[in-house]
Amino acid sequence: MCRMTTPSDDATSAFLRRAEEINQRRMAAVEPLAELVAQRTELRRQLDALEETYGRQYVEAEKAGWTEEELTAMDAAPPVRRPRGRPAKKNSSRRATKAEKAAPVPSQQPRNDAQAQQGNPAATGAQ
Repeated sequence: MCRMTTPSDDATSAFLRRAEEINQRRMAAVEPLAELVAQRTELRRQLDALEETYGRQYVEAEKAGWTEEELTAMDAAPPVRRPRGRPAKKNSSRRATKAEKAAPVPSQQPRNDAQAQQGNPAATGAQ
């Protein structure tokens, strides 16, 4: 049995051929980009690993006495991420409330009776 081609089959085939040609041109344009995306991903992975080591060495330089200003002057910028370590010690003293901060602090030195009377107008007889 021989299958006959209808005009509609020819139009469908022609349409699909054109679509495939367009798609091939689009794929050709994206292939270099795919290679660059792969390179970029690898370079970012390498940079992340380098940043971790850089951060550790930068902290070691600071521990040895170098200041951030000195290191920056030598083109050693502060690291993007500091290495993980022990968290900074928290201040164990409790924080004062707003009311405590606003209240006057009494003198730390005990006053003797003569000093107390000098500051008290009633004690001197003045009114």
